[in-house]
Amino acid sequence: DVGELFTWGRDEGEGRLGLGSGGAPDEGALGTPTKVEALPVPIAAVACGGFFTMALTADGQLWSWG
Repeated sequence: DVGELFTWGRDEGEGRLGLGSGGAPDEGALGTPTKVEALPVPIAAVACGGFFTMALTADGQLWSWG
């Protein structure tokens, strides 16, 4: 309801999860949903691919990582 974005999965130190380089412990495995703090909120939409994520803020900013 507040537009926060959470992430989990495999990062492998490449920033794929949006937590910065090396943001996931244990060789890139992140099993617990973790808030992506770097994004302004509210997030209005999210799109994902195999190695990237894009987030659109409510005011029209497009953020991409991975």
